[in-house]
Amino acid sequence: MGVPVWYSRSTPGVPRPRSAGSGHDDRAIFTEPHFAGDLRMPDSARQAVTVNLEKGLHLVPCSLIARTAGLYECDIQIRKEDRTADAKTMLDLMALAAENGSTLVLQATGSQAHDAVNALAHLFATNFADNDAPRAR
Repeated sequence: MGVPVWYSRSTPGVPRPRSAGSGHDDRAIFTEPHFAGDLRMPDSARQAVTVNLEKGLHLVPCSLIARTAGLYECDIQIRKEDRTADAKTMLDLMALAAENGSTLVLQATGSQAHDAVNALAHLFATNFADNDAPRAR
């Protein structure tokens, strides 16, 4: 079951919340609610990877991760122990300070979560060989 969304007379199709306190909003039409969508959990994916680069995650691999992550419409995070980084942000990735041998967890939620995690895992599996970098479909 979805969440009811009420529509305004002044802007058709734009949700407008009921006024708090006044009890009456003459601009809003309160008839049958329109449901804003399904509240199911979004698609998600998770995979552990190991950093096998002599210098760890430095500027070039972080750039490849951010570029690859940016191709997918989902939220992607990379976790190292107690630190979490947005995979689409190079500074976050650099702040992980993931050295050679570190285990990272790739996590994504959204419509392309599985594809995104697979693409990022592929980067780690190929030691960031740029010519093999996956492309979004």
